[in-house]
Amino acid sequence: MSRIFFLLPLLPLATAQQQQQQQTTTLTLPFYAYDQMPIAASILAAAPSATTLELSCAPGTDGSDCGLFPYQTLTIGPSTYHMDMSVPGDGFTGTQDCSRSAGSAVCVESAGGQEANFPGKSTETYGASDVASLAVTVTAGAELLTATETGGPAVTQVTGTSGVSGSTGVEPTGSGAGTEPTGAAAANRVVLGGGVAGAVAGLLGGLVL
Repeated sequence: MSRIFFLLPLLPLATAQQQQQQQTTTLTLPFYAYDQMPIAASILAAAPSATTLELSCAPGTDGSDCGLFPYQTLTIGPSTYHMDMSVPGDGFTGTQDCSRSAGSAVCVESAGGQEANFPGKSTETYGASDVASLAVTVTAGAELLTATETGGPAVTQVTGTSGVSGSTGVEPTGSGAGTEPTGAAAANRVVLGGGVAGAVAGLLGGLVL
């Protein structure tokens, strides 16, 4: 009987831990000129104006299946879309600032650093076919989302096999074709687009991401 007495107080704690482990927060975010890929993120800051996320390859993802840079952050909100990308040291830095509308976006993109074969800025227009709505699994900082509602990403709380969606997300709709870039602009677009590790490595002078 004494063993049962000591075990019973642990049951609520074990149940709470199990429920916490089963709950996953997933954000649906727009990415421009990216392929489908599993992404994880830590929430760095959340405010009504914008949410800042540190992006990474999802745990267990093969490096060739993830086109993210070693350091990559996204700040997104109702009127904000800013991506920062870099590698260790000063080999490469890139940015993507987008002005979005239904089904399209105009992005000012830059690439620089010693390993950037085509440094400089370009302006790209992305149509609906260039927009990938990717599921981003939150691995840290989810409590910041519940404390502050932003008008940016769509949030889905998933517990077990059922999910409930909350907040108003930015879901690109409509149709249209993006403007195909040429020259250095095309090269920078390849750098910014995930999922093409071979092309990225070539543009960065053989640097493996």
